Amino acid sequence: MRKVHQLLLPVLLFTTILTAQGQTNYQPGSVLLKNGQQVNGLIDYREWRQNPRTINFKKDAGAQVAQYGVEDLTGFTINNQDSFERAVVTKDMRPVELRELIDQSQVSSDTAEIKQVDTVFLRILSKGGKAELYELVDIKPHYYIREQGDYKELQYKVYYSTGTSGLSYSYTFRNQLQQYAYGHKEESKLYRLLEKAEYNEHDLMRVIATVNNVQFTQKKKTPPQFFVAAGPAYSNMKVEGPTKAAGLDYSGNLGFAAGVGMDIVSERSLQAFIIRLEVFYSSLKYEGKSATATYTVKQNNITPALNLLYSFLRKPACKAYVGAGIQYNFSSYPDNVYVTKGNENNPEKDFLDFEKSWLSVPVRIGGTFKKIDVSLLANVAGAFETFSFISVKPSIYSLRIGYRLTR
Repeated sequence: MRKVHQLLLPVLLFTTILTAQGQTNYQPGSVLLKNGQQVNGLIDYREWRQNPRTINFKKDAGAQVAQYGVEDLTGFTINNQDSFERAVVTKDMRPVELRELIDQSQVSSDTAEIKQVDTVFLRILSKGGKAELYELVDIKPHYYIREQGDYKELQYKVYYSTGTSGLSYSYTFRNQLQQYAYGHKEESKLYRLLEKAEYNEHDLMRVIATVNNVQFTQKKKTPPQFFVAAGPAYSNMKVEGPTKAAGLDYSGNLGFAAGVGMDIVSERSLQAFIIRLEVFYSSLKYEGKSATATYTVKQNNITPALNLLYSFLRKPACKAYVGAGIQYNFSSYPDNVYVTKGNENNPEKDFLDFEKSWLSVPVRIGGTFKKIDVSLLANVAGAFETFSFISVKPSIYSLRIGYRLTR
């Protein structure tokens, strides 16, 4: 078991790469061919961070996969998720990130323009009213309104001034959208919204909803998913240095761990990542023996932890993930006793001085099926000794079986 953590990291990475490459997430949807025919079936929905240029489609679960691109489709829809529409657009490719503005200082003046014509799939944000809104994400977000059949980009620019080493912003899109405010029954409200609007989906959707006289419904954020978990924990340690405890043969012991936690799922396009917060109690034992002595350490821990998980397999009813985190352990040592054979009545208590609080780094692999979560953890870094010349290296492995209290 001492070398398990040395093997676990490459196994996790290898598993993630292989499964991520082969992962699919087919969801009910439809494609609209260029001849106007709508075909229902399943679309491999990847929760794209950037708008896709191709998609994989099949008519049913057993059918052959067909790949469609912007040259093949008028649009496509993933039911209750997203809709995309083919469009020929002009994109403003000026950078908006500070690092890129510095790197591309030659195009950072007020008059410089970088335009590019492209055929893309636009994500439909609002369609059917007086104003229609679309989104395109490539190296940055672009937003478009449709006027008389043409897609017009809403302009937002960032300038870097070498003289002041500062940024200035041009909110041209606010002026572009004022055309919808003039004479509108909600004219005052629209002007107030535009005055504060930022170049993002939320603010622009709020403006367009008001223009179209429909109620603005803010997207519901995925609530935290709470869980309880428990399971066995294996512990062992290795002692090195100028101490009698270093000459003992240490064997592993089974303890237990139990706790509570919650998962915070990231927003759209990053739902593969999960932040897991948890607090666990564990009771562990370390024991070393020789022909002449026994050293026993019992350790009780209360451990809050912050973890980042990556779901390399995501299905409606199940998922598989890998991850790593950082733990802060509050420890007590009810037993810390060195006993010499023949002198059992005079044990050496508090034989080594251990930390009452210490950091550790766990890695894990696991999965969920409906409300059940199972994960295997290994601590790959961390130590609780307080001395310079003596090394105490713990090995801790846990199997946790959890039950989700919320969906």
